[in-house]
Amino acid sequence: MPVTLGVIAPAPAKPRPVGDAGNAASYRHPVIFHYLEGIPATAILRPVPNPDLLAPYLAAALELQAQGAQVIGTTCGFLSSLQALIAPHLSVPFVSSALVQLPLAHLLTGRPPGVITADDAALTRIYLDRAGLSPAVPAEVIGLQAYPAFTESAVARRREMDLPAVEAAIRQAARDLLARAPEIGSIVLECHNLPPFSAALRAETGLPVFDVITAMEHVAMALDRDMTFAGRMPL
Repeated sequence: MPVTLGVIAPAPAKPRPVGDAGNAASYRHPVIFHYLEGIPATAILRPVPNPDLLAPYLAAALELQAQGAQVIGTTCGFLSSLQALIAPHLSVPFVSSALVQLPLAHLLTGRPPGVITADDAALTRIYLDRAGLSPAVPAEVIGLQAYPAFTESAVARRREMDLPAVEAAIRQAARDLLARAPEIGSIVLECHNLPPFSAALRAETGLPVFDVITAMEHVAMALDRDMTFAGRMPL
């Protein structure tokens, strides 16, 4: 039996493209979604973590566990602040954020990681630290709030995302990030809107690109009894 993922996500108000953490087709494993109502992005994207998020996210995680989810995660990178607060209450692995891959990205490359986020004014160092990145390791962060194609299409959109326009904006952000910090060895995508463009960023930069999908699937593969040398799971 394949591993079942549990994903805590905001209530879907807009279509999510394949690759987005809120679309079940983005995953290789089956997914159970738990949608949270009444938590706007402004309650999450704050320079200081919001303590009021713990209760609803913990309750959602416990509910998903009761439904049979074997790996539980969220869709927003800012929720790294909940990693150490929720994981001990579960009997299954908890992936609070794509940012939990920062220590691995640094260890694998021996170079500082880069981060592309929805808002670098809000993504302060505390979120990186709570994701497990050593305070001694620098990280270069760039925010997409300065790229109108992203904010107008991915954040404020009323219809389906303009994928070509958003991809162009994210590619430009990656180029700007590398121009500013050529020493980075990887890119970690904070926002759940960004995984549809991970492949484009790998092609653009030649660097390993980590996102919330790679985080969830990495853990799922570690648990999946169907994963064997003779019979890898089909792509």
